[in-house]
Amino acid sequence: MPSVLVAGACGVNFLGYFCKAVPYYTGFRIPRFNPKHLFEVYSWEGFLQVTENLALNKPPGVTPACVGAVIGAYVAVLLAVLVLWALSGRGYRARESPGA
Repeated sequence: MPSVLVAGACGVNFLGYFCKAVPYYTGFRIPRFNPKHLFEVYSWEGFLQVTENLALNKPPGVTPACVGAVIGAYVAVLLAVLVLWALSGRGYRARESPGA
């Protein structure tokens, strides 16, 4: 049950940021979410436009490459949380088994 909660929290976090907040703040208007929109926004051309739009009117150190690196790191952290949780749960279940 806890693994479902962790996966659900990561899923809600991902959907909230990458399906609503990032497209909204970069100028993509998505009134009703459809997975097709996610592929359009995060295609190579769409992702370049997202990073450029997020870097507008920011200090000189905030470049589109920097924004892209932060987005990539955020996705990597979400995936790492899911993978580590799955691996730790598997070891815990193995220690609990009656035959061990």
